[in-house]
Amino acid sequence: MGQGEEAEEGTFRRGSGIITHYFREGEIAAMFSGLKIDLIRTHGWRMKIRGEELVRSEVEGVLVKVEQNPSERTMN
Repeated sequence: MGQGEEAEEGTFRRGSGIITHYFREGEIAAMFSGLKIDLIRTHGWRMKIRGEELVRSEVEGVLVKVEQNPSERTMN
């Protein structure tokens, strides 16, 4: 999945100190559990970097804030 030292599941620290996290669709849904998911999908493609063919992907999501019923709102 990633290069370097795995700091936690899906998160890697490279030799340069850069930390990269590789998200999965389920993580996005969990992170934004208060929102309605209209769309969540992963796009994948191949590309050559320094002569090596690598797989790249990105997670795309459309999330919508759901209006609360006025009787369910909390007072701040």
